[in-house]
Amino acid sequence: MLIVKINPADVVSVPNDCSCQKCRVSKYEIIDSYETEIKSAVCDADGNPILSEDDEETNEIIDRVESYLAKKRDIDNYGAGEDRVELVELVDIQKMLNYPSRLRVLDVLTQLGEELYQCEESGKYYVTLY
Repeated sequence: MLIVKINPADVVSVPNDCSCQKCRVSKYEIIDSYETEIKSAVCDADGNPILSEDDEETNEIIDRVESYLAKKRDIDNYGAGEDRVELVELVDIQKMLNYPSRLRVLDVLTQLGEELYQCEESGKYYVTLY
Protein backbone atom coordinates (compact mmCIF):
# COMPACT_ATOMS: atom_id res chain seq x y z
CA MET A 1 0.00 0.00 0.00
CA LEU A 2 1.24 3.48 -0.78
CA ILE A 3 1.08 6.43 1.58
CA VAL A 4 0.42 9.61 -0.38
CA LYS A 5 0.23 13.29 0.43
CA ILE A 6 -2.27 15.44 -1.42
CA ASN A 7 -3.11 19.09 -1.55
CA PRO A 8 -6.87 19.60 -1.23
CA ALA A 9 -6.63 22.03 -4.16
CA ASP A 10 -5.66 19.05 -6.35
CA VAL A 11 -8.85 17.08 -5.61
CA VAL A 12 -10.86 16.93 -8.84
CA SER A 13 -13.83 14.78 -7.75
CA VAL A 14 -15.32 12.75 -4.93
CA PRO A 15 -17.47 9.99 -6.45
CA ASN A 16 -20.73 9.09 -4.72
CA ASP A 17 -20.07 5.36 -4.94
CA CYS A 18 -18.20 3.83 -1.99
CA SER A 19 -19.95 6.32 0.33
CA CYS A 20 -17.61 9.14 -0.72
CA GLN A 21 -14.63 7.35 0.84
CA LYS A 22 -12.33 7.94 -2.11
CA CYS A 23 -11.35 10.89 -4.25
CA ARG A 24 -9.68 11.58 -7.55
CA VAL A 25 -6.74 13.95 -7.62
CA SER A 26 -4.71 15.57 -10.37
CA LYS A 27 -1.45 15.41 -8.39
CA TYR A 28 -0.08 13.58 -5.35
CA GLU A 29 3.26 12.86 -3.72
CA ILE A 30 4.22 9.32 -2.68
CA ILE A 31 5.49 9.52 0.87
CA ASP A 32 6.13 5.85 1.62
CA SER A 33 4.95 2.32 1.11
CA TYR A 34 3.48 0.44 4.03
CA GLU A 35 3.79 -3.29 4.68
CA THR A 36 1.75 -3.61 7.90
CA GLU A 37 -1.78 -2.69 8.90
CA ILE A 38 -2.61 1.01 8.99
CA LYS A 39 -4.56 1.63 12.18
CA SER A 40 -5.47 5.28 11.73
CA ALA A 41 -6.63 7.29 8.74
CA VAL A 42 -4.45 10.26 9.69
CA CYS A 43 -0.86 9.75 10.87
CA ASP A 44 2.22 11.86 11.44
CA ALA A 45 5.49 11.26 9.60
CA ASP A 46 6.44 8.50 12.08
CA GLY A 47 3.17 6.62 11.58
CA ASN A 48 1.69 7.67 14.90
CA PRO A 49 -2.06 8.37 14.77
CA ILE A 50 -3.14 11.99 14.87
CA LEU A 51 -6.25 12.03 17.02
CA SER A 52 -9.06 14.53 16.89
CA GLU A 53 -10.15 16.23 20.11
CA ASP A 54 -13.18 13.93 20.12
CA ASP A 55 -10.96 10.83 19.83
CA GLU A 56 -8.72 12.09 22.63
CA GLU A 57 -11.77 12.75 24.82
CA THR A 58 -13.14 9.28 24.08
CA ASN A 59 -9.80 7.70 25.02
CA GLU A 60 -9.81 9.66 28.28
CA ILE A 61 -13.37 8.51 29.04
CA ILE A 62 -12.40 4.90 28.27
CA ASP A 63 -9.45 5.12 30.68
CA ARG A 64 -11.58 6.65 33.43
CA VAL A 65 -14.40 4.11 33.03
CA GLU A 66 -11.93 1.21 33.05
CA SER A 67 -10.35 2.53 36.24
CA TYR A 68 -13.73 3.17 37.89
CA LEU A 69 -15.02 -0.33 37.13
CA ALA A 70 -11.72 -1.93 38.20
CA LYS A 71 -12.04 -0.22 41.59
CA LYS A 72 -15.64 -1.40 41.90
CA ARG A 73 -14.51 -4.95 41.14
CA ASP A 74 -11.59 -4.81 43.60
CA ILE A 75 -12.59 -7.06 46.51
CA ASP A 76 -9.76 -5.66 48.67
CA ASN A 77 -11.32 -2.19 48.54
CA TYR A 78 -14.99 -3.14 48.72
CA GLY A 79 -14.91 -6.46 50.58
CA ALA A 80 -16.75 -9.63 49.77
CA GLY A 81 -19.69 -8.94 52.06
CA GLU A 82 -22.45 -6.34 52.15
CA ASP A 83 -20.35 -3.58 50.54
CA ARG A 84 -19.90 -5.61 47.36
CA VAL A 85 -22.25 -4.67 44.51
CA GLU A 86 -22.89 -6.71 41.40
CA LEU A 87 -24.33 -3.94 39.23
CA VAL A 88 -23.33 -0.33 38.65
CA GLU A 89 -26.02 1.98 37.37
CA LEU A 90 -25.13 3.83 34.17
CA VAL A 91 -26.08 7.17 35.73
CA ASP A 92 -23.39 6.61 38.41
CA ILE A 93 -20.78 6.33 35.66
CA GLN A 94 -22.19 9.46 34.01
CA LYS A 95 -21.91 11.34 37.35
CA MET A 96 -18.30 10.23 37.76
CA LEU A 97 -17.56 11.57 34.25
CA ASN A 98 -19.42 14.89 34.78
CA TYR A 99 -22.46 13.79 32.75
CA PRO A 100 -21.51 12.93 29.19
CA SER A 101 -24.48 11.66 27.17
CA ARG A 102 -25.90 8.24 27.98
CA LEU A 103 -25.22 7.18 24.39
CA ARG A 104 -21.55 8.12 24.68
CA VAL A 105 -21.14 6.12 27.90
CA LEU A 106 -22.97 3.13 26.40
CA ASP A 107 -20.65 3.31 23.38
CA VAL A 108 -17.57 3.31 25.65
CA LEU A 109 -18.91 0.38 27.68
CA THR A 110 -19.55 -1.53 24.45
CA GLN A 111 -15.99 -0.79 23.24
CA LEU A 112 -14.70 -2.15 26.55
CA GLY A 113 -16.75 -5.32 26.11
CA GLU A 114 -18.71 -4.75 29.31
CA GLU A 115 -21.88 -6.72 29.95
CA LEU A 116 -24.87 -4.39 30.05
CA TYR A 117 -28.26 -5.04 31.59
CA GLN A 118 -31.40 -2.95 31.07
CA CYS A 119 -34.17 -3.21 33.65
CA GLU A 120 -37.48 -3.87 31.90
CA GLU A 121 -39.54 -1.97 34.50
CA SER A 122 -37.47 1.21 34.83
CA GLY A 123 -35.55 1.16 31.55
CA LYS A 124 -32.34 1.96 33.50
CA TYR A 125 -29.03 0.56 32.29
CA TYR A 126 -26.58 -1.29 34.53
CA VAL A 127 -23.08 -2.70 34.10
CA THR A 128 -22.60 -6.22 35.44
CA LEU A 129 -19.47 -6.36 37.61
CA TYR A 130 -19.17 -10.08 38.39
